[in-house]
Amino acid sequence: MTHDPAAVPVLARLVDLEREVRGAGTVEELGFVIANRTRQVLPCDVALFWMPRGNRSVRTVSVSAAPVVDRRAPMVAWFERAVASLRGQAAASSVGIVAPGSLPPDLDEEWREWLPPAALWCPLPAPRGGPIIGGLWLARDGPWTPAEIEIAQRLVDVYGHGLWALGARPNDLVSILLRRRNVALGLVVIGAVLSIPVRQSVVAPAEIVARDPVIVAAPMDGMVATVDVRPYEPIAEGQTVLTLDATVAGNRLEIARKSLDIADSEYALAQQLAFSDAESKGRLTLLRAQRDLRFAEVTHAAGQMERAVVRAPRAGVAVFADPNDWIGHPVSVGERIMSIADPGNVEAEIHLPTGDAIALELGTDVQVMLSDAGLTTLPATLRWASYDAAPVSEGFAAYRLKATLVAPVVAPRIGLKGSARVYGRRTTLFRHLFRRPLSALRQML
Repeated sequence: MTHDPAAVPVLARLVDLEREVRGAGTVEELGFVIANRTRQVLPCDVALFWMPRGNRSVRTVSVSAAPVVDRRAPMVAWFERAVASLRGQAAASSVGIVAPGSLPPDLDEEWREWLPPAALWCPLPAPRGGPIIGGLWLARDGPWTPAEIEIAQRLVDVYGHGLWALGARPNDLVSILLRRRNVALGLVVIGAVLSIPVRQSVVAPAEIVARDPVIVAAPMDGMVATVDVRPYEPIAEGQTVLTLDATVAGNRLEIARKSLDIADSEYALAQQLAFSDAESKGRLTLLRAQRDLRFAEVTHAAGQMERAVVRAPRAGVAVFADPNDWIGHPVSVGERIMSIADPGNVEAEIHLPTGDAIALELGTDVQVMLSDAGLTTLPATLRWASYDAAPVSEGFAAYRLKATLVAPVVAPRIGLKGSARVYGRRTTLFRHLFRRPLSALRQML
C-alpha cells in the first residue's frame, strides 16, 4: 500500500481547519475562518463568504484579507448581484466551476474588473440535505482540478454544519413562513392550553377547631389561683376546672357577717324597748331595713365565694394553652379562659389572606391538608365566611372561613394546623395562573 507524500500536508491542514470551525463561537468568527483559512487548503487569490438575505438577495459576511467588509464598495455590490443571479440557476445547489458567460451580460462584463476569471462556486447546505444557508466564492487565475473540487465538497459539508450549529437559518420567504407557521402553531397550542376551563382555587392556612364549644369565662374580677385540668383533658359535667383567689371575697364575707350580727342585735334590742319607748318603736322599720341590707351583703359575698370555684358546664375536653399562663394572672369578669368542646364535633377554620381572596359560595368544596397527615386530605364543605377581613395571629389581614368536614372516620384532634385548598368558580387556566400578576399590574397602572 502506497501513500502520496504531497497529500499529507493537505490532510493535516484540513483537520486543523475542521477544528477551527468547531471552535468558532459566533457566525462572524466562523465567517472569518471560512474566508481566510480556506485558502490554506484550496489556494486562491480571493475568498468571499456570503449568506442569504431574503428570497434573492445575499449579504457578504467576510472577504479574505479584509478585516471589515465595506458594503458600499463596488466590488462587493457586484459580487452580491452575481451571487443572487447564480442562486436562481439549477446547478446552484452543488459545488461547481463558474465560467465566464454564466452570468448575465452586464455582470459578465464587469467580472474581470473585480475578480479573477476562474471561480469555484461552493454553496453551504444545512445538515441532512437541508436548505442552503450560506456560500463561498473562491477565485483565482488558474483552473480548478477535480481533487480540489472534491476537497471543496468536504469543506462545504463542514462549514454548513458549523453554520447550522451556530443558529444560522435560511431567510428566504418559504423558510420564514415555515418558521412563523411553527411559531403560530405553538402560540395556538399555548392559547388552547391556557383556555382550558379549570376550577379556581386558593391555598390558605387552616386549623382544626371545635364546633359550638362552651366558653369558660371569669365569673368575677380576681386572680386565678389554680387550674385543675390539663389541656385537652377529658372532663365531666360539674367538674372543677379552675379556682379564683377568694381572699378578698372571704374578707368581704366575714365583714358582711359581722355587720349582719350587729344589725340583728340592734334590731332585737329595739324590739324589746318598743313596748315602753315610743322612739325605739319608731326605729324598728329603719333597723329592719338595715338588717335586710346586711343580709343581702352576706348573700352576695357568699355567692362570690361559691363563684370562685369554676365548674364545667358540660362534659367534653378542655381547650386552652398552658395552665402556667393563667396561674397568678388577674382576670376581669367575662374574660375567656378556656373552652369545653366535644372532641368528635370539629371543623376547619381557614384564614384566607386578602391578597388571595376569590369569589366563594357557601357549600363549595374544600380540601384540608394537615401537617401531620402527609399527602392525605380531608374533604370538607364551606359553611361560613366572614364579610370583613380582620388581623389574625399569623400577622396579616384575612377573611375567616369555616368548613365542615365530610364524615371523617376519625375526627382530627383540635388544634392541628395545616393548609386548605378552597375551590371557587370555574375560570380559564390563564386567569387562574396569572390572577395575581394581573392584579398587581392593574394596581400599577
